[in-house]
Amino acid sequence: LVMSPKPPLTSTTPQWQLYLYAVIFLVLSVVLSNVIAWFKQFRQEARIAQKTTTLTQDAAVATSPTKAVIPVTILTGFLGSGKTTLLNSILSSPDHGFKIMVLENELGAVSIDHDLIANHPREGVVVMQNGCMCCSAPATATTNELERILDQLLEMQAAATDSFDYLIVETTGVADPGPILKTFLELRASRFRLDGVVALVDTSSLLKMDSQQHWPVEMHSQLVYADLIALNKMDLVDGKDIEVDKLKAHIRTINPDATVVECRHSRLPIADLLHIRTFDASRFDFDAVVESKHTKDLDTVVLSATTSLDLGAFGHWLNDVVDSHWKRGIFRMKGFVLDEDGNMWLLQCVLDTYTLAPATDQQHKTKQRALTSQVVVIGLHLDKHALETSFASVVAQHQSSQKDKRV
Repeated sequence: LVMSPKPPLTSTTPQWQLYLYAVIFLVLSVVLSNVIAWFKQFRQEARIAQKTTTLTQDAAVATSPTKAVIPVTILTGFLGSGKTTLLNSILSSPDHGFKIMVLENELGAVSIDHDLIANHPREGVVVMQNGCMCCSAPATATTNELERILDQLLEMQAAATDSFDYLIVETTGVADPGPILKTFLELRASRFRLDGVVALVDTSSLLKMDSQQHWPVEMHSQLVYADLIALNKMDLVDGKDIEVDKLKAHIRTINPDATVVECRHSRLPIADLLHIRTFDASRFDFDAVVESKHTKDLDTVVLSATTSLDLGAFGHWLNDVVDSHWKRGIFRMKGFVLDEDGNMWLLQCVLDTYTLAPATDQQHKTKQRALTSQVVVIGLHLDKHALETSFASVVAQHQSSQKDKRV
């Protein structure tokens, strides 16, 4: 018998079907990974919202004599800007008179002289002999920087109230401070009151970059939200006054409203850092309101009215602006609104969260002389015409109703 060889096995599936299956598999993998990422983000946002609510549930705690209000300074700055050196200086200084709690972004990043350390029963907390404390809660695989800050605030709110009277929150070098800033605005009914945002800048490194276009995106965000911008490491740029002046000019196009100072070795007066009360109605600076300008980095739109406004109508306008614009580039809004009863209100807004607080008597008298309501909108790619038109509509509507009342 002669056995004929068997034909080689071949796939009966056409080549195009194999390619189709591969494409379908890749598409399903991408869709599934996006769904998982969305679900994780959704759960994280839900946890953050719940923790924020928990912190603000008892609004009376802010006025409780046993639980004093604690000012909060957010310290930000890109990698290598000198934040750790500044924190070391603050923690070891005997002169500021505060019992400061520093919430650092990395365990052990702040190196402290052991002679200055006292014992503390809670693990992860370092206590200085001058009363200051330092603790860390690094982000984990399931928590981001904002959530670990909220976790620490919850622990602090439940702890003894006399252990510290000031809080400094250090962000990571690549953090966008916007969401953190927004959250502290939402915490206005809790013990923690936002005082200001301080950004450190490595002046030497910025001058070495070819152009501002090469600046990291995170650095732009840190500068946009800052109330005080400290140009650090000035000792490394001696003799470069012209370049430094150009750098300052560019920074002011990013944030025209911030105070810009120079320093060496992260040495800054405590008075420049703490209790600057940028978000306090009693310290709002009318003269700091900038003229409307547009640059490639930032848009600033100033909206003014020479008459009073209906506060309810203004609130509706503000809600519409926040809902329709903040995701497209509004970073901050600030200003004053004169209502129909002659009362002045201070506006502060970060991303989609805003507050309206009564102005002080002195501010009221100062601003009433000009009889103006003024709102400054700061962001990217702002629709100036739409903002001006909608604001003018609120003004015109109120003027029309006032005429009808007189008739």
